[in-house]
Amino acid sequence: MGSIFDHSKTMDQFAAEQRRRARAVGVNFERIFRQTVLAVGGAAIQATPVKSGHARNNWLTTTGAPGQGTPNAPDRTGSAATTQLTNTGVAVKVDETAYVTNNVPYIGRLNAGHSKQAPAGFIEKAVEAGRATVRAANPLAFPNSGDSTP
Repeated sequence: MGSIFDHSKTMDQFAAEQRRRARAVGVNFERIFRQTVLAVGGAAIQATPVKSGHARNNWLTTTGAPGQGTPNAPDRTGSAATTQLTNTGVAVKVDETAYVTNNVPYIGRLNAGHSKQAPAGFIEKAVEAGRATVRAANPLAFPNSGDSTP
């Protein structure tokens, strides 16, 4: 397990490294937040097993409150869900809460492994894959990526 302070560094080197990280996070925080919304939402959409496309196309990306209902017609590609994700994800602000919600009545069963097309826990795996993508793209922001957020 890494330590926050490498004893072989001088305090000046340590302070310079922390300033570099702070600048990277401060300047890029909104971009990283947007990347997270897009990566997690995109991974969830793509990981959703498809029979009719109803579940895949009803991932709703919103701000302020979770999306309600299942407004999108079945589409095996998830195009409406992807469009909404993109439109919301590129515009979300740091001071907003972003939600990626799926309200189809059987999403829990799908996530429990009901479909042979996706393993049990596919939603959690998609969330972690999205987070890992963002961490890998922003190493200065997440130096100890084992348990870091996003």
